[in-house]
Amino acid sequence: MIFSGSRLEDTLRLLQLWFDYGEYNEVYKQLSENIKRLPIETWLEAVPQLMARLDSRDKMALLIKQVIMEISKMKPQALVYALTVAAKSSNVDRQKNAQEMLAVMAEMHPKLVEEASMVSEELVRCAILWHEQWHDALDEASRQYFQEKNTAAMMETLEPVHKMIEKGPTTLKEQSFNQDLELAVPGTYDPSQPVVGIASIGTHLQVISSKQRPRKMTIRGSNGREYAFLLKGHEDPRQDERVMQLFGLINTLLVNNAETCRRNLTIQRYSIVALSHNSGLIGWVPDCDTLHSLVRDYRDKKKISLSLEHKVMQSLAQDTEQVTLMQKVQLFERALASTTGDDLQQILWLKSPSSEVWFDRRTNYTRSMACMSMVGYILGLGDRHPSNLMLDRLTGKIVHIDFGDCFDVAMTREKFPEKIPFRLTRMLVKAMEVTGIEGNYRFTCERVLRLLRANRESLLAVLEAFVYDPVISWRLLEGEKLRSPQFLLFLLYRSEFGTGEVDVQEQIDRLVEQATLHENLCQCYIGWCPFW
Repeated sequence: MIFSGSRLEDTLRLLQLWFDYGEYNEVYKQLSENIKRLPIETWLEAVPQLMARLDSRDKMALLIKQVIMEISKMKPQALVYALTVAAKSSNVDRQKNAQEMLAVMAEMHPKLVEEASMVSEELVRCAILWHEQWHDALDEASRQYFQEKNTAAMMETLEPVHKMIEKGPTTLKEQSFNQDLELAVPGTYDPSQPVVGIASIGTHLQVISSKQRPRKMTIRGSNGREYAFLLKGHEDPRQDERVMQLFGLINTLLVNNAETCRRNLTIQRYSIVALSHNSGLIGWVPDCDTLHSLVRDYRDKKKISLSLEHKVMQSLAQDTEQVTLMQKVQLFERALASTTGDDLQQILWLKSPSSEVWFDRRTNYTRSMACMSMVGYILGLGDRHPSNLMLDRLTGKIVHIDFGDCFDVAMTREKFPEKIPFRLTRMLVKAMEVTGIEGNYRFTCERVLRLLRANRESLLAVLEAFVYDPVISWRLLEGEKLRSPQFLLFLLYRSEFGTGEVDVQEQIDRLVEQATLHENLCQCYIGWCPFW
């Protein structure tokens, strides 16, 4: 029996048993006889895991197809984007199975399938333009030729891009692309609510000047509301999609616990819709600014150099990477002394219309920081530089974005491996209460960590699906130290920095010490902004 409150973890646990033991005749028989008895809503949250197993060749693939076909009959909007992406997969078996099911869906819902294909194709073309594809391909080809001396690999990289250019431009389906569609606005589908269709797609895209050059775009829904999205290329969005699943489960736990519910500790989530293996639509988080942009604007007004601390450090040593760790700590501390580090504290105060609003925002800020410190630690979340942390202008809550580095990938990379469990730099601490971490921050950390420990089985169900998902496991395996879900749960009870089991308070003490230690912070790469 799957209860609504624990549907996701129960469904994922069932899928894990299915994938591990489905080849046994008795298990297969029980599954095939009883699978239709489950309500179709049971499977909707686990669509990413079902799609990831579409490349199966054994008899279990028949059961997966059976479930997917049932969803496509009754809830096609929940599946059409995912199937459209899978139909373009580089994995031959996944592509073949997805195309077969898409063809069956097209017989029942021809307009919907056609619209999904058109919207997906056009948005992918907008996400990565020809000159950007050429730039990426030439970068990779240059590395293969000059560093690896591999001419064959270079040709393999350049040929597909060359063929695409030779084909020439194809006609944009602008008229049909911009009119009322049956297709739901990406990320809005809710089986219990009427479908919000795409009324029109904004004709202007704002290119954001960051490394991947994502585009901000808007889609008007049939309900008259405008939905903002970030159209992002050059990255696989599916790992972020799985992280949102985990946050959904943790939010359920936080809401159902009296202590955490009273403190409004839910994690901000956003919709993620994959369009291809390297592009996707990410729901725009409203009323938020990155910490980097907030500090930049504040320092501009105060006539303080954005990278003052780094400049001070460079003025004291010709090459900061060639000095000993002790010398680097001394340089780091001299650089810290060049500024007060109270930028964020001042920003929170100056942007609040009254002292009451400021007090509420500061409390929300501190609690959300603590909550994500614990959740991020369990997830092994890295690369928390100031452009990946946002501040909600209205509530003061901290919002995390970009979850590409999970399971301690950042701690195992070759250059500048991270030594800290989560971001807790001086600027973040100074923006808390007078007592810093000794108040709401510590209290919230304790409550959240206790909650995560108490619900370890539920966490394990989601983390297992996360790690063993064949679609994303390749990127986790790039690091030498792949954390298993069992090891992540081990972290809930034990400290990496000792051998015995520790209580919640002691574990938090050790984690905070590691996160604030200057020996660890000074080894972070400059773009991580350890001075802040």
